[in-house]
Amino acid sequence: MPVRMLFSILISLILVSVVVGNEHYPKVSPAQFSAAFHGYELPQKECRADEVDSNEVKFYLYTRQNLHKYELHTGYNCSNSYESLRNSTYNVRKETKFLIHAWTQSPKDINDIIYIYLYAENVNVIMVDWSMYSQTCNYNSTSYVVIPKVAKALSDLMKLLTGYGAVPQKNFHVIGFLHGAHIAGIAGKYISPLRISRISGLDPVGYNIDGTALPVLQNGDADFIDVIYTSIEYYGTQRQIGDLSFYPDRGTHPQKQCPPDPNEWVCSALASIKYWRESITSPTAFSAIRCDNYVQYHESRCPGPNTTMGEYASRNAPFGKYYLNTNPEPPYSQS
Repeated sequence: MPVRMLFSILISLILVSVVVGNEHYPKVSPAQFSAAFHGYELPQKECRADEVDSNEVKFYLYTRQNLHKYELHTGYNCSNSYESLRNSTYNVRKETKFLIHAWTQSPKDINDIIYIYLYAENVNVIMVDWSMYSQTCNYNSTSYVVIPKVAKALSDLMKLLTGYGAVPQKNFHVIGFLHGAHIAGIAGKYISPLRISRISGLDPVGYNIDGTALPVLQNGDADFIDVIYTSIEYYGTQRQIGDLSFYPDRGTHPQKQCPPDPNEWVCSALASIKYWRESITSPTAFSAIRCDNYVQYHESRCPGPNTTMGEYASRNAPFGKYYLNTNPEPPYSQS
């Protein structure tokens, strides 16, 4: 849905926030989130654990040798799973990019990133399709039941690929948007003692249910974690969970490309995907500088150094917070 159409959907929404522990959680309702992203009715089903079958989570492989989706069958050490790999164009020597969509979404919402990657790099791309539940189960059961099960299915696939010869600590890069970022983090916990090389969280959602602790993306879930924050205090978490934490346009709404109306916060959440898309084909784009806080950045008192936000973020950069400004129109990078 075009961003300019969201105003009519969101005009009546009022955003307030509550404090839970050390996290400033957004109190944007699931209904507001669903309406903002798609304009259709919020998934209402309360999904029980025995109703969520990890076999309904689909994994589609794309490579330069096969641009059409190829379904990988999962189930660690299952003969048909290895058979599906042998019949595929999966290359254990190439890096594998895992893409994970958000709640209420499906692969089509981020499908173009597959082909941007394959244009820029000779990699394996695996789309994690959990739309069977992301578009059916309500917010609470998605958070408590579905997301951990999707993460378990993903970790099983990673173990399968490892048994086939892939090296997670070298070759696995998981990119998750909003709820997808937490699926990535939980999968990182499940494959222990194996390790994921890198997790990139695109505006990880800040949960607001009842204050109960939920499994989320955390430091240590991968060898390297980079996070882009674009809707802090609206829908995204404000916890610093990345080795490198990037704050374009202060990390909150409005991003430069978005209307200033607070009811248009979803535009800022979606901005994280737009920045990621642009970064894949622009290795020097989105130069950011390390700073303790935005005031220091605004007053040009940052100690530095600089690194790039997005696909080419350097794991050799000093850990910490990085700030940058963006353009209101593409190209969004000012560097």
